[in-house]
Amino acid sequence: MKKILLCVIIGMLGLTLVACSSTASGDKINGIEIVAKETSAEQVKGNCNQDGSYNENGEYFQVGLDTAKASDYEYKIVNVSVENTSDEAIKLFQTGWNATAKDGYEFEHIRVTDKLENQQVPANYSFDAQVKILVEKKMNVKEIILKYNLKDYSNLTNAMKDASSGATKEDIQKKYPELYDDNWIEFGTIKFE
Repeated sequence: MKKILLCVIIGMLGLTLVACSSTASGDKINGIEIVAKETSAEQVKGNCNQDGSYNENGEYFQVGLDTAKASDYEYKIVNVSVENTSDEAIKLFQTGWNATAKDGYEFEHIRVTDKLENQQVPANYSFDAQVKILVEKKMNVKEIILKYNLKDYSNLTNAMKDASSGATKEDIQKKYPELYDDNWIEFGTIKFE
């Protein structure tokens, strides 16, 4: 039961995600504005053998607990500019990204750079970063629907520990209400050449 509750909490919080964009724009929420700019693609580089053993020039790479052939995958990259116009520092979390295909397929492996990766952004500060979405080439992805949930995930680990210790969903919601407050910045459909 604990594992089921933990999975439900993780699913509800939208832990998997991200995507790419061309000239879409985002919303401004709580003084944070993220704007999607140009897009590109990058070939995945192999770093292991098929059995998962490290090999700097290997044909495979790690995808979660599995290995996959690097030449079958690419990263769809969306360059973004981020600006915090508020008077307070805010923490941005990789967990907040969500990327789906037009058919509803949700991309699970999203990487980010710079302060998008679980770091604080000082007040009145701006920076450029990248959102990298792992895509299987045979899917022939030309468009991704991208959004970011600007919520405070600081207590996510604590909520997961409480759930694994027997806390109910209602207990978690009362103790960590910020995990259930959605603030979506929507970029719309991002196109890739």
